[in-house]
Amino acid sequence: MAAAMDKNLRLRSYDLHIKQVENFDGQKMDQILQNCLRRYGLADRVEIIVANSSEVDVGKEPVDLIFIDGDHSYE
Repeated sequence: MAAAMDKNLRLRSYDLHIKQVENFDGQKMDQILQNCLRRYGLADRVEIIVANSSEVDVGKEPVDLIFIDGDHSYE
């Protein structure tokens, strides 16, 4: 998504640090993502926020697009 966006826009990624697989916890996966973003010149366009998107105050500034991938609850 960040690669397809206008260079002047910013993407905010909200996610929890939940262990997804045996050897990769959320913090390690975020570091891998940051490394990839830097490698492709996208690090200045993406802000990784460790938080529950349904509970965090996202502010009142307008947004152009919201993409909701899902949540981590059992239900």
